[in-house]
Amino acid sequence: MTYPVFNGWTIIDPPPGPGFKGVVLRMNDTVAESRSPFSAMSQIQQWAGADWWEAEIQMPPLLPFQTAPWQAWLASSQGKANVFQIGDPSRPQPQNPVVSSTPVCATGGLPSAVNLPGATALVTRGWRASQARILLPGDYLQIGYRLHMALQPVTSDVNGDAIINVWPSLREQPADGAAIVLKWPKGLFRLADNARQVSIDLAGLGALGFKCVEAR
Repeated sequence: MTYPVFNGWTIIDPPPGPGFKGVVLRMNDTVAESRSPFSAMSQIQQWAGADWWEAEIQMPPLLPFQTAPWQAWLASSQGKANVFQIGDPSRPQPQNPVVSSTPVCATGGLPSAVNLPGATALVTRGWRASQARILLPGDYLQIGYRLHMALQPVTSDVNGDAIINVWPSLREQPADGAAIVLKWPKGLFRLADNARQVSIDLAGLGALGFKCVEAR
């Protein structure tokens, strides 16, 4: 079997089932604080682009035929070496899914500074024209292999263009016309630790969970 490769990383996605029992998605930003010991006033410095996802996954009890492929996947991950895609199963699509659109990233013909790595505003096109609330705060979207979240309500203009304020910042500049995935969006992660384990009880049920961080 040939696995896809991105940025030199081999992508080995988890088995298709069963679904996760629980998911914790953690958001991180790098912000430094310098506080005066005299006035207690603070100076805050935020590092642009230093934002990333972390996740904790817990699986339900696994029957032996379910445990085996998950154990093999953990072995194939080679610890932190390989990467995989996961998302938040609780929100598989936008909160307002009635808007029928095929949105894409818009870069061609626009200033070269559009949609650059580190940007927090994604310029898009291909929406239904003049539609309010096509995305709502907390909606997920996938660009390439990356998972982002919309931070504010999004409205398209008369041409079907829209700017989406996103977190985290863009990792790569998407090509003009690159698809925006709104259904079952996922991000790119790697295991947070090289050690992996599967616990098996006397009834033969397997138990496993793992922590992962965004691949960067």
